[in-house]
Amino acid sequence: MRAFQIADHTQIVGPRQEADACGKSLGLPEEDIGRASLITTELATNLSKHAGGGEILVGASLDSQTPCVEILAIDKGPGMDIEACLADGYSTAGSQGTGLGACRRQATTFDAYTASGFGTAIHIRVCSGRTPYRSKQTIPWGAVVRALAGEDVSGDAVAVRESGEDFVALVADGLGHGPFAADAAHHAADTFQQSVSADAEELVESIHASLRATRGAAIAVANMNVAKRLATFCGIGNISGSLISLGQTKRLTSLNGTAGLVARRVQGFQYPYENDTLLILHSDGLSSSWNLEKYPGLAQKAPTLIAAVLYRDFGRARDDASILVARMVS
Repeated sequence: MRAFQIADHTQIVGPRQEADACGKSLGLPEEDIGRASLITTELATNLSKHAGGGEILVGASLDSQTPCVEILAIDKGPGMDIEACLADGYSTAGSQGTGLGACRRQATTFDAYTASGFGTAIHIRVCSGRTPYRSKQTIPWGAVVRALAGEDVSGDAVAVRESGEDFVALVADGLGHGPFAADAAHHAADTFQQSVSADAEELVESIHASLRATRGAAIAVANMNVAKRLATFCGIGNISGSLISLGQTKRLTSLNGTAGLVARRVQGFQYPYENDTLLILHSDGLSSSWNLEKYPGLAQKAPTLIAAVLYRDFGRARDDASILVARMVS
């Protein structure tokens, strides 16, 4: 996704143009491209008018079966009454009060999280031909992958697969940033997707070997066996993994090294988990000091919205950033 800082109305054009370009690259009909542009404009306008500024992220949906433009609007403002703001005619700025309601009507999916003192995050998908959104996987998941400001591509990548009773997820962070980092990260994702194995250690070994012609990457693979409710986490380098259940957070163990360059040992670590556990993986573009418990009700929201809030509050501006969230339900 590309990120755009919004401080005033003069910065609205950038995200609107990105929504237009993204829709065209996905082959969406003109009507859908128009919907995505309208929604992006309204959300950016709301950030400048009501929230004291914020950030808009625009990109192609990673988890949808059909092409969708994904739009995130995040801010650290005072929060708002979502249901009141969705009602036509409600306004705190003397406008007609139809903006947010129009966004929901034009969107394929609409989700929001807000809390007093914690700001607001809004997640919208605009899918081709107004077809209903359907995930590629049975396990609900979502991700935010954002390029460093000034770069056209992100040096981070995420990927997921389902194989029988296994849900398998990858986060890769190419060394540095820019095209060469992106090449390493996407090479890791391609190797992951092409493999027939669901074993975390085997996947990390094969990715490590495949990255030798690249600048290398930090990588981590989590295998979540749904039937056994057993997680296996295997990482090389500083990709963070966590399991969150019943208000408790368990941090997962990764070993030192750089995939493609040096890894003294590849080892997976196993962790039992409960139903409705959240799996969270992220690169070091996100500080690991987050605590989901400080956000009332956020753990029950959709995975992409959880990822967006954590990115907003703990993302590092001087690096690419990626965060993947999956809800392990059976």
